[in-house]
Amino acid sequence: MYNTARESRKVKCLVCGINEATQDKQLGVLPCPECQSKHKGFKKPNNQIEFTSDNIKEERKKHFKSTLQKYRDGQLSKEFIQAYPERAKDMIKEGIHTEKEIKNSKRVWDDISPAGGIERTK
Repeated sequence: MYNTARESRKVKCLVCGINEATQDKQLGVLPCPECQSKHKGFKKPNNQIEFTSDNIKEERKKHFKSTLQKYRDGQLSKEFIQAYPERAKDMIKEGIHTEKEIKNSKRVWDDISPAGGIERTK
């Protein structure tokens, strides 16, 4: 059988069942590189189905401002800067961003912001 405890077994890919699976120390057994490259090419659906209560959906609309993040896809959020101007000043003081970067921030949350604007939320 195996001589040492460190010696690992060869495992077939759990997706195709043909190639040798990739083994990661943290993640465990992963699909083979061929299957991983195929999966990267798959298009993800644009519309996400969410199973949650109407109460949670309403609370999200009411408290949208509190869920704003500084960045979205690496872009600094103008909505965050406008909602929390004191935090923007702190980012300048701490050297995280310059005033020019703050002024050049872009609106990144318009696609999910509630009707009536962010200002109306808590």
